Amino acid sequence: MVKIAIVLIVGFLLLWIIRRILSRPKNIVRAALDDETLNSAKSQARETVHLLLAALASPQTNQTDVTVKKEFQLPDKSSEHLWLNNLTYDGNLIHGEVANEPAHLESVNIGDKTSVSPKDISDWKFLEDNVLVGGYTIRVFYDRMDDKQKAQFLSEVDFNIE
Repeated sequence: MVKIAIVLIVGFLLLWIIRRILSRPKNIVRAALDDETLNSAKSQARETVHLLLAALASPQTNQTDVTVKKEFQLPDKSSEHLWLNNLTYDGNLIHGEVANEPAHLESVNIGDKTSVSPKDISDWKFLEDNVLVGGYTIRVFYDRMDDKQKAQFLSEVDFNIE
């Protein structure tokens, strides 16, 4: 009887683990901490964050999907970057809600409210007439795609990259 209970517990545990793995977001991109191109894109985002803040302060009718990317630290000292939407800026911090499903963060969910200093963002973007403005890390990954991957990517997003 004890053996049957152990087998059932192990079976349920394995099913739970498999379900967690299969339910992870598919559009996660891993990057090395020393990726110079990606680190340069993050720096460019921080240097131009005033454009995002201007869009928040005085939104134009042709500007949509105003988002910022925040880095969250993981227990193993690595990090995960998540997009925030529904943004406001109080003159000190950008406040928003987590917009994409975390892959590794157990304590963060879509819709959670969080804040980030403009000097700590890892990217920002908005669409202007459906053309990407900002999105520096997106551009890095896009440039690394082959033509087939680029076509697939553009078919899945609602903007153009110029």
